[in-house]
Amino acid sequence: MRIRFPVVMGATLNDRLVDGAGMAHRDSEHRIVAYTRVSTDEQADSGLGLAAQRTALEAEVARRGVPVDSVEEAGFSAKSLGRPGIQQALDLLAAGKADTLLVAKLDRATRSVGDLVALLEKSRREGWAFVALDVAMDSSTPAGEAT
Repeated sequence: MRIRFPVVMGATLNDRLVDGAGMAHRDSEHRIVAYTRVSTDEQADSGLGLAAQRTALEAEVARRGVPVDSVEEAGFSAKSLGRPGIQQALDLLAAGKADTLLVAKLDRATRSVGDLVALLEKSRREGWAFVALDVAMDSSTPAGEAT
């Protein structure tokens, strides 16, 4: 299985259920949104930062054996979640088109502790998992839920 960048979408809408605690749950097949980001156009042009992220994400997607959509973003800092690419990924998750946001490194998603807390709360509330490979964070696991 290969991740194709920057192709996005192609998933069918997953059915979602909400339990009594307001938690969204999906009752169909798993799907990942793989998110990559570099801060500068120079990094984007060299491809080095993106290539390393793609390699890590491809290995994880192959290990999990699930379909993937991808969002690639260049020239944006992770100082806030107000970036077009991360918003596109979050929109896919909120719409139920995927159930996992996968990043190679935590700082590719955010560098703000406050934004990380908000991102994790959003994932819990909407019923999707956040996975950062470099710090072994996976909110789909019991240990990851404790973060």
